[in-house]
Amino acid sequence: MSRELSTAEKNAAAARASAMTTQATTRADRRHARRLARSFAACGPGLEVVAPTTVKNPKSVVVGDAVVIREHAWINCEAAPTPTLHIGDRCYLGRFAHVNA
Repeated sequence: MSRELSTAEKNAAAARASAMTTQATTRADRRHARRLARSFAACGPGLEVVAPTTVKNPKSVVVGDAVVIREHAWINCEAAPTPTLHIGDRCYLGRFAHVNA
C-alpha cells in the first residue's frame, strides 16, 4: 500500500528532478539553429543555439561539431570571399559573448 506524499516531500522531489534535467531548447530555438546552420559557410553536426543571437556576415563563419551558442551572443565578421572566423569543435559561446573577426 502506497502512502500519500506530503507537500514538503513533493517539493523536494520536484527540486531534485529539475536539478537533474538540463535546459531544454524550445522548438523556436531548434528552428533558429537550423536557419543559422544553413547560413554559415560550413557547420558541423550538433549545433545548439539559444535565441536570440546575432550573426553578422554568417557566410564568413565556419562552425565545428557540437558547438553551443547561448542567448544574446554576438558574432561579427568582415564580409570576405573566404571564411574569416573558425569556431572549433565542442566550443561554447556563453550568454552575451561578443566575437569579432
